[in-house]
Amino acid sequence: MKTYFTSIAHNLASLWRFSGNDGRGLFWPYTITVAILIYAAMMSAMVPEMERTVSGMTRPEDVFSIDMSGMMRWTLLFSAVAMVLLSASVVRRLRDRAKSPLWALLPVVLTMIGYATYPTNVEGILSMPRWATFAMFLVSLTTQISLIYLIVLLAGRSRPGKAGASA
Repeated sequence: MKTYFTSIAHNLASLWRFSGNDGRGLFWPYTITVAILIYAAMMSAMVPEMERTVSGMTRPEDVFSIDMSGMMRWTLLFSAVAMVLLSASVVRRLRDRAKSPLWALLPVVLTMIGYATYPTNVEGILSMPRWATFAMFLVSLTTQISLIYLIVLLAGRSRPGKAGASA
């Protein structure tokens, strides 16, 4: 339990420190905690938004006019908060693994492209040309693959000689 609180304290104190490196013991307890808290906060904000969105539906065809912009705003807000809370620790962990911190940018850029191009209602999605729908699918798939690859990079052992020491 002491290691858990050490991890949280270390990462919160190092929120803006992108230099140095952190081992798995400092990285994962903090990262998992942030992910769980962000997810819980996002769901507590989005469930009422979803209820509000669908409460006005009286006919099956109303589904095409569902406005998802409120849910997308919440998602964007919580993604930005997660990015602020995790970016420095991800960079330090990648350095500890002798990997370029630029690997962390790929999922961020792809996510931003997705937010910028995704329609905010079902009708907008259905009215898109097939090539645009396929492009959105490819961006989404590439984002998920890049996140999985980033997690694999973050999960490995520290580079030899560093042993996860924070510099």
